[in-house]
Amino acid sequence: MNKGVFAKFGIILCAVFFIVPIALSSPPSIQKDRNNIEGWQGWPMVGEAELSVFVFDIYRSTLFTPSGKYLPQGVNEPLALSITYLRDISSTKLLEATAEQWQKLGFNQQQVSSWIPVLEGIFPDVEPGDTLTYLSQGKYGHFIFKPKNQAQESVGDIDNQELSQAFLSIWLSPNTTYPKLRKQLIGEQK
Repeated sequence: MNKGVFAKFGIILCAVFFIVPIALSSPPSIQKDRNNIEGWQGWPMVGEAELSVFVFDIYRSTLFTPSGKYLPQGVNEPLALSITYLRDISSTKLLEATAEQWQKLGFNQQQVSSWIPVLEGIFPDVEPGDTLTYLSQGKYGHFIFKPKNQAQESVGDIDNQELSQAFLSIWLSPNTTYPKLRKQLIGEQK
């Protein structure tokens, strides 16, 4: 057989097994952050809160940090915001609610319009008992989805610091729509 054929075959194998997986993996900074927060399930709980609108229970949110204490946004302590849904909500409704909260927090339409498409590929339809967790190292974040009675799966990365902080601000900003829930979540009120 021709040496040229073996060389070409070797190059193709190298590309398939080494180059393609590297190109498809998360950027190094996100991967590094993900490695720093892998043990989040062992972190102490900071606080928890349940959102109900009229008589409808929507979700239960729980905040975890390595220290068990909340440090204000801008401090790069890792955190995990876990949201367990208590009713069926489509991904479209989750996106609409997210955009509405950002507008109430004062983010401009241009920002919101650029962030929503990123989340479209991440937010799933949810059912009662499903949990969506956002893990953040400050600059970047990572979403994990755990359907009720199933294994958790990675569903997307946020590689934009402004978007990462904006997402967390829905629950953690002092200007949140639900200040009482924020106080419960960050451990200031039971």
